[in-house]
Amino acid sequence: MLVNERAGISNSTIHSAMLLSDYIEQHFQESALTNRGTSYVANCRNMRNNLRGFLGRRFGILRMKEVDTKLCRNFAEYLKLVRTSTGKRLSAVSVHHYFGALKSVLTAAAKEE
Repeated sequence: MLVNERAGISNSTIHSAMLLSDYIEQHFQESALTNRGTSYVANCRNMRNNLRGFLGRRFGILRMKEVDTKLCRNFAEYLKLVRTSTGKRLSAVSVHHYFGALKSVLTAAAKEE
């Protein structure tokens, strides 16, 4: 859910100052406890790992309010270029699922506001 080029997280919301990495971890743990399914949990884990690779050092300092359209688009492009441990690019299905996991995290945060 993007609002004003932001991920529905405004500066005045409860999650705005929260680290994106912390919220992803919280969402990941809640999803594992609620019967979301093992494939969803695996996609969240893979999304988190790829987002860490994409953001590098920024992964641990990026705030929820800083997630914008540009970051999301760049992450989607990054996923298309990622190589697996076997040297192959991620499949289009994997890219779709990992990006969908990020969208799910951001939507959950926006709905909690």
